[in-house]
Amino acid sequence: MRKAKFCLLILAAISLNACNTNNQNKSTFRTHSQITESFTSGAWYISSLVKDGEELGPKFSVYNLKFEPSNQLIAQDLTNSFKGSWSVSGIEGTDDRMPVDQHFIVSMKSSPFFSEINGSWAIQERTKWKLGLIRADSHHKSNDHLVFEKR
Repeated sequence: MRKAKFCLLILAAISLNACNTNNQNKSTFRTHSQITESFTSGAWYISSLVKDGEELGPKFSVYNLKFEPSNQLIAQDLTNSFKGSWSVSGIEGTDDRMPVDQHFIVSMKSSPFFSEINGSWAIQERTKWKLGLIRADSHHKSNDHLVFEKR
């Protein structure tokens, strides 16, 4: 009888650990520090930018974006390089339920070309490879959205 209880206890512990591992893999962005850590590795690009119903993403997709841990944002293509800044603001903590008040702020004032991405964007979708945003100051006014994807 003791052996059976011990085996059931071990089986339950293994099952609980497997559930925790699966849950950890599903959500990669939960706090400001985790967003920062994920975004500062590798090159990114703008896969979609919709402003006033018009898709502007293709004109930006040639740029590699590098989000530095120092909050510097660098956009480069074969001939041009532009510098700006980025940050995350809002409620610190977990964000298992949408929407959560976390904003991704972009400032590329060194280039008029990037003026459409400047501003505060509400985080709507987060994965290890993608960040989907909507214009934070226009939740009910427009459908402007911005999507960054990892190269």
